[in-house]
Amino acid sequence: MKPELRSWIVERAREVLEQEECKDASHDFDHLLRVMSLAETIQAREGGNLPVIWAAVAFHDIGQERERLHGGDHAEIGAHMAADLLAHTHFPQESIPLVQQAIRDHRMTGGQVPRTLEGRILYDADKIDCLGAIGIARLFCITGRYNQKVYSEVPPRSVDLSIPSSSASSVGALTIRQASSLNCSSMPCPSA
Repeated sequence: MKPELRSWIVERAREVLEQEECKDASHDFDHLLRVMSLAETIQAREGGNLPVIWAAVAFHDIGQERERLHGGDHAEIGAHMAADLLAHTHFPQESIPLVQQAIRDHRMTGGQVPRTLEGRILYDADKIDCLGAIGIARLFCITGRYNQKVYSEVPPRSVDLSIPSSSASSVGALTIRQASSLNCSSMPCPSA
């Protein structure tokens, strides 16, 4: 039953992305498939409830378009949508709250770390998809979608790259105080 369940979950997610008219190339069906593959790889080593992981991965970003249109948190929106999509189906009903928790946890808002193994697996797989060429491409997609600048100069007063006379090992490195003074809140993040 497991391969059939996985196929059903993935197909249901594809249908929902179409119904929601999701046009965000950084959170599209291809992103879902990449995160699914990464999550399965992690699960094979770390364990965890595979059907919960499949459903959490499949539905972790389905609230993106509603968040963009109406505000809110796509993880919270997606957790509610996932429960509705899985209720009264052949998905194990007792696992729906675990799916919802993993979806909520993938944002890690408020500094809370994922509370379940399945949530940590989703979080890690989703963040790994932000790396490398794919991550850069996703970043450019988000930058364009929200009409943000790809580059802006860092004000000279924000960063002191001078070589400290007392330490040759910190050449060109930002101090923690310098880095924390930079305003990075306007920088887009593909996994947000």
